[in-house]
Amino acid sequence: MKKLSFILLLSAFFLAFFALAQSSGTVEGEVLNGSAENKPISGITVTLHIFDSSGTEKGTLTALTDEQGYFAFKGLDTGKDLFYLAEVNFQGVLYHSSALSFTEGEEKLRLPVVAYETTESDSEIAVQKAHFIFAVSPDRKTIEVMEMYSVANNGRKTFVTKDGKTLRFPIPPEAMDFVSDSLNPEGGEAVLTKPILPGPMPQPLTLGYVLPVRGDSLEIRRTVFYPVASYNVLVKDIGLTVEVPGTKRGRNVETAGDVYLNFEGEKLPKGGEITVKLSGLEKASKVQVGGTTWVLATTVAVVLALLGLFLVYLRRR
Repeated sequence: MKKLSFILLLSAFFLAFFALAQSSGTVEGEVLNGSAENKPISGITVTLHIFDSSGTEKGTLTALTDEQGYFAFKGLDTGKDLFYLAEVNFQGVLYHSSALSFTEGEEKLRLPVVAYETTESDSEIAVQKAHFIFAVSPDRKTIEVMEMYSVANNGRKTFVTKDGKTLRFPIPPEAMDFVSDSLNPEGGEAVLTKPILPGPMPQPLTLGYVLPVRGDSLEIRRTVFYPVASYNVLVKDIGLTVEVPGTKRGRNVETAGDVYLNFEGEKLPKGGEITVKLSGLEKASKVQVGGTTWVLATTVAVVLALLGLFLVYLRRR
């Protein structure tokens, strides 16, 4: 009986020791002002989010930064199936660290957060790369259009607006069947309602719509609200005569069994215009396109091909 009691006591001791070891982790870091040469931000509330490996939030903790912008959370579980993310609200915008977990044997985890001051000026907003994709369906008298913009904030402040509407892209008045995964149609524009942090946006913004085709020729004009460093106009090759003033012919893009004529341009100023002239619509060979879902389905392959071109572009910079 004494032996059994000793074994139970020893087991309890090891369980307590293991639990203590699991709860000995510290998450620390600094909150820095990226708009002021990374000066520390003191007295700001830091929220620590705790997630399990499935992404489910298990709880939150809060702490204030000291005069050096330093914060720390102690007595945390160091289990590798938990992830920690530090977040702050600075001038009405949320900023967060990376989401990290403790590695085996590690008891300290650093989660610095860089926040930025805000501005309502869009003078530092620019498009690094833009793509305009057109696919004409003569039999249905329509042209399906997709636009893709890789946007960057070249300033040191986060771009915000009082009404929350930051980026805007014009939509032709005759456009139908608007689609986008991040932009909302409003008043003849596609609008983004989120702050634009300094640096490149993590994902390109895309929008699509359908235009009616009347007659043998069509002229499409697209105005840009931000300066564009470089752009491509791609037109599905069905035998049309295509002119894009101010561009030069690039290598055609072949994807999903189709060929897209490629026109390349650069240095388009804010308020600049892209003109695409199509002729021979009535004589063009009819093509079969699976409904107006072309923008959502068929162009996926085109987008992937364009992303490949964009990566090449980035490597050349």
